[in-house]
Amino acid sequence: MLSAGSPLSIQVHPNSEQAKKGFARENHANIPLDDYARNYKDENHKPEIMLALTPFTALCGFRKKEETLHFFETLHIDFFDALIQKTLRQNPSEDEFTGSFYENLLQENEGSVRSLLDNCKARIQKLSDGRSLSENPFNLALKLAAQYPSDSAILAPLYLNIIELNPGQAIYLSAGILHAYVEGTGLELMANSDNVLRAD
Repeated sequence: MLSAGSPLSIQVHPNSEQAKKGFARENHANIPLDDYARNYKDENHKPEIMLALTPFTALCGFRKKEETLHFFETLHIDFFDALIQKTLRQNPSEDEFTGSFYENLLQENEGSVRSLLDNCKARIQKLSDGRSLSENPFNLALKLAAQYPSDSAILAPLYLNIIELNPGQAIYLSAGILHAYVEGTGLELMANSDNVLRAD
């Protein structure tokens, strides 16, 4: 049973091959199993299903290229415009664009990104409205900014899909799907593993 009173971290789970290699690598490095720096607690993959028991909101998987481009162009901040152009020059496929954009974002200096957050929050405030979170991701970004004002992951709704579940609905997450549970209570069913790779 999982109840997200506040948004949980952005994370991804490994497949079986990644888990075996990662577990062996961290054992070889003598990282204790209970160390915070430890990512691989076992050799197992970790697919999971979240069954909503209450209205449940999650971020799940990268958005389509045109959506990511639209939302960041609407934000209209030079830093992100330049990052988009950098990603376009790398010529990723349509399906890989947003993942490549996110990878480039992670490679930027965290201090540089955080220095933009006040400007981002001001723009997000202007772009928010009364529509649902899935209809306007700036509404969720504004909510995240109120809870985590110094965290660049407040922009996650602009590059990750927003999923809103009604009680009885579920989402399935295979290995490699970036996700974060935002709010709600649900029943989480997963493989026998505690492997979590945090992306924020």
